[in-house]
Amino acid sequence: MSYTAYSSALVLNYLFTNTSVTRPTAWNVALYDATGTELTDANYARQSTTFTIDDADANDRSEATNSADITYPALDAAATVRYIGILDQSANVIAKIQLASDRSLSAGDVFTIPTGELEILGE
Repeated sequence: MSYTAYSSALVLNYLFTNTSVTRPTAWNVALYDATGTELTDANYARQSTTFTIDDADANDRSEATNSADITYPALDAAATVRYIGILDQSANVIAKIQLASDRSLSAGDVFTIPTGELEILGE
């Protein structure tokens, strides 16, 4: 998972300056192809989500996970998903996650991220 320059600046400004930052209040999940371009399928739409924060693990890292399934409408045409992006309410990309392997979808396929499978680890 990669935090973006946008989210890094938010964290640094929040922790190390008196600069006011706008905290995200809503989160959407987007799907991207191998080039990093968001899908443009006729039936595709970003999906909203909420997160649950889990306590620190053995490595002293906390994590945020999706608190419910994230399900996209059936695609109109074939597509390949390589990345998942998390965006705030203003469509700023907060994080981008590369899948372990590309997911090839055919027309009519539904892409779902099960509850707890979208993991964002605190470092």
